[in-house]
Amino acid sequence: MNLVRAESVSNFRTHYREVLAKVQTEGPVLLLQNSQVAAVLVSAEEWNEQQRRLRQFELLAEAKRVLADIDSGKATTTSHEELKRLLLEKRAQEAVTQVGD
Repeated sequence: MNLVRAESVSNFRTHYREVLAKVQTEGPVLLLQNSQVAAVLVSAEEWNEQQRRLRQFELLAEAKRVLADIDSGKATTTSHEELKRLLLEKRAQEAVTQVGD
């Protein structure tokens, strides 16, 4: 497990290139102001990966909610064949509506 490095905001102001290099090579850096964490610097790559993983967790949680609703009877499912039939009917209705316009 990597230790998270800490730098003061004043040190970051004067040595930002070095601190940013640490972010790229050593991982996140905590920026401290008055001995309190003011911000966390992470690389763009790490940020994007965290956002991707967060989105996956959100989708997983939503899928679990939907499955729970189906199991409890609050929601129903539609077969693939039924969905295709409904979409074809809708397209046919839209085509008739467009011709009549």
